[in-house]
Amino acid sequence: MNLQDIEMMIFNCPHTDSIHCDARIRCHPIPGCGSANPEFLLLGINPGRRGEVWCKYDSPEELKQHYLIECINLKYPYGKLLKKLENLIPQFRIPETVYLTDIVKCPTRKGNPPKNMVEKCVSTYLEKTVQVLNPKFIICLGMQPRIFVGDTFRNKAASSRLVVVAVPHPNRTQIENVATAIAKKVKEPEAVVSVKFRKKFFVSPHSLKKSRMRNVVEEKLLNLGYRKIREKKWIKRKWAVHVIHSSEFGKYYIRIMWREEWKDDHAIIYDYSSAGGPVCVVPVSDLFISDFVKEKRKSNAYANSGFWWSQRFPADHKLAKLVLSFEGRWDLL
Repeated sequence: MNLQDIEMMIFNCPHTDSIHCDARIRCHPIPGCGSANPEFLLLGINPGRRGEVWCKYDSPEELKQHYLIECINLKYPYGKLLKKLENLIPQFRIPETVYLTDIVKCPTRKGNPPKNMVEKCVSTYLEKTVQVLNPKFIICLGMQPRIFVGDTFRNKAASSRLVVVAVPHPNRTQIENVATAIAKKVKEPEAVVSVKFRKKFFVSPHSLKKSRMRNVVEEKLLNLGYRKIREKKWIKRKWAVHVIHSSEFGKYYIRIMWREEWKDDHAIIYDYSSAGGPVCVVPVSDLFISDFVKEKRKSNAYANSGFWWSQRFPADHKLAKLVLSFEGRWDLL
């Protein structure tokens, strides 16, 4: 099977009406576009915001051409990022050395595609595409592409020197930083692929466990329809939640923090899983009416701290008991 065969399969995808698919059915599935022998595979989440592609086309080539035009459109952060990469990396040239695609092939109704749709697109199309293209670099924009590549190509990267570069999906304020991070890793690939051989890049078992637990919490939020807009902040419609990862949890103590600016948001998720503790989904309204928080918000110490607070509480403290009473309450989201 060659690349043209795979692209035709995607163009005529039979799954767009299935329960596994969240596609906007008024458009064709989008195969991706670029070089058939690329040095770089750029992997996004979904083609959902490239508006001129949402029409029916007679052939994959016509659709791919429109998709490419929208990808490099400088109105969007994605197009600006591609332009920056061309300026920073001499061998990065679109479409001569780059193939552009997404982990799902259809624009979705939500910003983040549902898990079952991701699994279907990855197993049916994306794994075959990567195997046929065999790129030197896979650049993952966002958490879901990073998870897919990490799970699918971990052993391949170790054996074939495939370089996986994982960065946040850029918004308008992050383009420069994300492009610089990609360029640095492309120019120093040994720092990416040789982790287990270089002492300075050693990752402790505790750090690996912490990373896995964070992925579990973030995957749960994605499945609930939330999307990440900052390091700790996730939103769904008008609801905002904040995720606090903490390893300070034990039989006799617990770390709790909050910020004044969160007072009108929906919930704070305290994730103590890296220390063997629970994940607690605490409504902000319940936290802010507690006696300790109400008194602390009136104090000079709270104002002097910049209107936020972080403290290690005894496990039998009323605030600690309040937080722990919301263990596993994902139903509140």
